[in-house]
Amino acid sequence: MKNRYWSHYTTAMLIVFSLLVTASLWAQTSRGTVAGTIIDPSGAVIKGAQVSLRSAATGIVRETTTNGDGFYRFDAVDLGVYQVTADNQGFAAYKVDNVQVPANKTLTLDMTMKLGSTSSEVINVEGSLAGLELQRTEERRAETIPQLEIKEVPLVGQNSLNLLVTVPGAVQTELGGSLDSGIGAINGARARSNNFLIDGMDNNDISVAGPVATLTNNDALQEVSIQTSNFSAEYGRAGGAVVNQITKSGTNSLHGTAAWVYRSEVFNATTLPQRAGAGPGASLHDIKPPFKENLPAFTIGGPVVIPHLYDGRNKTFFFAAGQWDRFSAGADQAQFSNVPTAQGVAVLQSLAPRCPNVALYLNSLQGLTAPSAAGTIDISVPASTFSSTGSCNGTARTGLTVPMGPVTRTFPSVQLTNNDQIRIDHNPSDRQFMSFRWYWIDFNGGVTAGTAGLSPAFDASQTNRQLSGAFTDTYVISPRTTNEFRFSYGRAHLDVPIQPGIGATLPRFVVSGISSFGTSSTFPQGRVSNNYQYQDTVAMVRGKHSVRTGVELLRQLARQSAPINSRSIVTYNPSTGVEAFSNFIDDFSGDQGNIAKQFGSPVYRPNLFRWSLFVQDAWQLAPTFTLNAGLRYENFGQPANIFTFPAYSGDNPANFTVPNKVRSPNKNFGPSLGFAWSPQSGPLTWGGGTGKTVVRGGYQLTYDTFFNNLLSNMAAGAPNNPANLPIIGTANGSTPRGLAGLNNTLLSTVTVGPLNPLAGSSNQFDPNITNPRYSHFSLGVQREVTGGTVVDLSYVGGLGRHIFNNLVTNPFLPNATKTATGARLNPAFGPRTIRASEATSNYHAMQLEVRNHLIQTMVGGIEFRSSYTWSRNMDQTSEVFVTNNQNTSNPAVNPFIFPGALQDDYGPSDNDRRHVWQSTAVLQVRGPKTGILGQAFGGWTLATILPVSSGQPYTVINGTDRDLDGSLTGDRPDVGNWNAPFNSRAKISTTCSTGLINPDSGACVT
Repeated sequence: MKNRYWSHYTTAMLIVFSLLVTASLWAQTSRGTVAGTIIDPSGAVIKGAQVSLRSAATGIVRETTTNGDGFYRFDAVDLGVYQVTADNQGFAAYKVDNVQVPANKTLTLDMTMKLGSTSSEVINVEGSLAGLELQRTEERRAETIPQLEIKEVPLVGQNSLNLLVTVPGAVQTELGGSLDSGIGAINGARARSNNFLIDGMDNNDISVAGPVATLTNNDALQEVSIQTSNFSAEYGRAGGAVVNQITKSGTNSLHGTAAWVYRSEVFNATTLPQRAGAGPGASLHDIKPPFKENLPAFTIGGPVVIPHLYDGRNKTFFFAAGQWDRFSAGADQAQFSNVPTAQGVAVLQSLAPRCPNVALYLNSLQGLTAPSAAGTIDISVPASTFSSTGSCNGTARTGLTVPMGPVTRTFPSVQLTNNDQIRIDHNPSDRQFMSFRWYWIDFNGGVTAGTAGLSPAFDASQTNRQLSGAFTDTYVISPRTTNEFRFSYGRAHLDVPIQPGIGATLPRFVVSGISSFGTSSTFPQGRVSNNYQYQDTVAMVRGKHSVRTGVELLRQLARQSAPINSRSIVTYNPSTGVEAFSNFIDDFSGDQGNIAKQFGSPVYRPNLFRWSLFVQDAWQLAPTFTLNAGLRYENFGQPANIFTFPAYSGDNPANFTVPNKVRSPNKNFGPSLGFAWSPQSGPLTWGGGTGKTVVRGGYQLTYDTFFNNLLSNMAAGAPNNPANLPIIGTANGSTPRGLAGLNNTLLSTVTVGPLNPLAGSSNQFDPNITNPRYSHFSLGVQREVTGGTVVDLSYVGGLGRHIFNNLVTNPFLPNATKTATGARLNPAFGPRTIRASEATSNYHAMQLEVRNHLIQTMVGGIEFRSSYTWSRNMDQTSEVFVTNNQNTSNPAVNPFIFPGALQDDYGPSDNDRRHVWQSTAVLQVRGPKTGILGQAFGGWTLATILPVSSGQPYTVINGTDRDLDGSLTGDRPDVGNWNAPFNSRAKISTTCSTGLINPDSGACVT
């Protein structure tokens, strides 16, 4: 009855909400807004005043008039510098020059017109002195990174997205599995919770989250907009930040840039691990791995002019850019612990003609040998065993050994990336503005990290291609109504193929005592996504209300390859008196040697339809007070339901292979409410000058989306892709060396049946899993102190609920003495991981920021941003995979076995950084501007970026299996005794029931 009620309630709400919106979905603009109120000297509003907005770069003019409340507004304004002019009969014209319009913000420009003649008197105001840096009408917490900072601040990989970690509330993370591990976590949300856009269009990787495309030609970017909290209902799909890279457009003047960036290890500082690892007396070449990177780039833009045919000045413009990144390292390295020396290879070559496995192994080495022996492996067979099993070469190989040693394989590391884009802007009339943008990025990499084999035949490389086209059509329906339509197509193709030949056909061989060989069983991998996105937003001014409403539709057609073991893993073990390598030579399994393989297709298609609606109202209750209210609805779909068995069905084996589905979240309503107040008198106006202080605050509820890496785990496990019943060889009296013919005979007999979905590894969803949601709230004060310098002091909070977490439903249990791992909870089942949404997080912070657009000093113009964040971030689990190179996604006490134990893990988040100070600064060095001296000594800049942070949480038990449930990657630490003396210490112990022992006294630590 309750579910039926909620179904009817949700349907009714959607019908009502749909009537409120009039256009399309995810309408996340990349443009700005200019608005204000015009009054006369007595404070009375001026109705019907003509207001014009003229672009300094393109000459395009937009016009509107003030309404009955003296209010005017320009929506969907292209970024850049403008002149704003107000005219009205009987008043002197009012002009404001150098008005910089940023993205995703409302620029408030109020004007007081004086009595006079419009034809003879003009009042000029410099925009940079008009206090435009203050957010007088919005509670949104946002940072606009201007083009100067993007170009000049030194950035890793030329990636402007790394500037995300310089905004208040950001901490740098090392997110395992992310395409961009430097991307930060914002205001207590996870790093995967950020929403990345390019020109307002989706730029999110469907599998691991983070940006799918990276625009690194920074001369081609106009600005980067970063909204961290309390943004408009127009923006969604973000528990963290909304990050928008906006590309440049052409202007009336032909202009361009040419750049060449060169990097090498010579310019890099040495790190402590590098110095410690190199040892005393090491050369700089030995300490720092050599590399070279060349990044030539260009941009060019201007009006579209075809002599004698078309003059596009003030109407049609183009902009093109290209960058070609060429990276090469002297050599990458892969280390193998046990490989035959040249002498060992000679021994094996003598056996190869009669021993197929030896010939296979030598072919896999492809000449790789250990430079020296660290030991030997006995490949003889005891006489008693030989008499019953024989050997491939017909002898017992008595006394025959193979010298083995470590070897480092070196291989060239070359990465080639092409990054190109083009944009056309066309304005058919003074009421319509259209643009088209296309970019394409090609990446060809060397050997993918962690996939280097014993030889190039077993390597896996990586190729990426991202394509995206976007069309925008903005139409001014009337002075009070503007419509903005956008369409985009994005294609991302990431491929990690394996080498053709033996690497594509051989299984993975695991032989005790030697380095494993064969391509990793989880490759090939890859994904292709095609996203079609439609957006439409209508902006209306009605009296004191500025309303924006819209809808977005996104259709995703995708194909993804999951990491399943489709080629088999063949494991050889020792048996009584016989080494595993000797068993491999003769193709005997040894004791418990086996063949494991998964069946089914690694390819799945996570297609989805995603849509959302929003309405946002800015209500100017008074010239100094604006109330903002909004509502957003988001439906992300549930792509997990493409599988036959997506949901965990309980412990009853009979239900494990019964088709089921996961509930689709359909109640993602996100309200927002905020205010901005700019007092004209009272204590908040200290220091003189009204309108220089803004008090603002608000509340907002947003939602995160699912990501397909969770689905890949589901596809790679039972029952969706079950494994065979492993062919296991047991050494006993009748088969002293286990099963014979493991590779050359039995491998070919592994068929689809019999399958055992119960015993295989399983990853499924909690049937009631839902989208994580975050509550954002803030309250703060902005103050313009002098010369355009703005100080912002705010409290910022974030509460995460229904955050993704892991539940291990069939763990190993501790043994009777709780000193080691025992049997599984259900020995007949394999490991089972359930993805749920039961975790919580709480973030509270005081954030202080000082910023200035540009200060002129004796040495030149200085632009800077500096912020300090004092925060506390607490949660129960910080990721479902890996954060900060440590896997702490496993709970210290299994909440599936002990209900309520998830709360026992509540403590500092992996992303908890109590103190963070971040600064960027650009100095335009004063110098001559013209002539030869200007060419030689003018135009120089100095830039810096300085992040300082307290360390990440760490305890002595990081990475350990705290509850002895068999989690090889370790559990979330749960030790932090505030009452322990500062001079006490402990270390891991398997003899103490607490898991810790005092090494000084030998006593167990409680």
